[in-house]
Amino acid sequence: QPVQRDEVVLAAFCVVVATLVVQGLTLRPLIRALGLDQAGGLERELAEARADLAAVALHRLRDEGGQEAELLRAAYAVERDAATGASGVARLQRRRAVGLAAIAAERERLEALRADHRLGPQAYGTLQEELDWRAITLLPDEERRIEEA
Repeated sequence: QPVQRDEVVLAAFCVVVATLVVQGLTLRPLIRALGLDQAGGLERELAEARADLAAVALHRLRDEGGQEAELLRAAYAVERDAATGASGVARLQRRRAVGLAAIAAERERLEALRADHRLGPQAYGTLQEELDWRAITLLPDEERRIEEA
């Protein structure tokens, strides 16, 4: 009888190990094969939509002349390239860094104008809000989230 007990314990152990190992190893490929994997789905969806929107804007601006249109085309090209490739991401990060540095300089100058009493409270608040909005447009997605308190 001790031999049968050992066989039952061994069989139970094998069933448990096989169940955990087989299911554990096949679950991830099965989830991917069924299209249930949502990891990175939102980021991928956002990148594709941003590239598409930038391409549409570029198409609309193709016949526009002038420096304003050229500046807009350059900005949309950076956004499109950032959504479609690594080299574009580096350009977008550089644009963000340069833009945020310029806004920081503007904030310093704004504070100096306020300290010199060359701006009233309403003008100061309006300009500060404009700088805030401009900075928000340059921030990456993870820093742009508004959280409820």
